[in-house]
Amino acid sequence: MKDIVSPVTIKASAGTGKTYQLVRYFLALLFRGEDPKKVLATTFTRKAASEIQERLFLILAQSLLENKSALDIAEKFQISVPKVSLEEALIRISTLQDRLSICT
Repeated sequence: MKDIVSPVTIKASAGTGKTYQLVRYFLALLFRGEDPKKVLATTFTRKAASEIQERLFLILAQSLLENKSALDIAEKFQISVPKVSLEEALIRISTLQDRLSICT
């Protein structure tokens, strides 16, 4: 049984990095092996929700193209050591693109 993940709320003014923090948290959950279908990320605008999803794909795909590893991403975003590979994370998120709960 996996640990239960506590909900996180990020409250801040425009332009302070909320989207970055949500992406960072989603990456942390993804790399620790959590099922992306069971993660709910909400924001106030459709634009921000789309941006979160786009950034996730871009970070994973670009890192793979640049021959980086999951550990490189973990260091960059200051998250715990990954339990899944970069390739596995990208496959998991790509195959579930239409079922991710990133919304307003």
